[in-house]
Amino acid sequence: MIVQSTVKVYAYSRLFQLLLENGLQSKVAKTRQGTLDELDNLLRKFGMAACEPTKALPKIASMIGDKDAGVRKSALSVLRSAFTFMGITCCSLNDAQ
Repeated sequence: MIVQSTVKVYAYSRLFQLLLENGLQSKVAKTRQGTLDELDNLLRKFGMAACEPTKALPKIASMIGDKDAGVRKSALSVLRSAFTFMGITCCSLNDAQ
């Protein structure tokens, strides 16, 4: 709830970047899952303008290999939202790295 109301104060692109940099590095699986859920909400609400796909999507895709099933499911949900906006080009971003 706090993160959702933060968009009223901070730019959604900055919030996306902060969540991506800090939330995904947490040792707690529930935190990583919640971060991915919030990233998914930001993508659905603001579209691909919320992030820089070349940097964000490879980091999110790496979360598919997480040991926690909830984190993997949430990572796939974020990638599904990105695919909805970008189409097949979001799949090739991981190959460019």
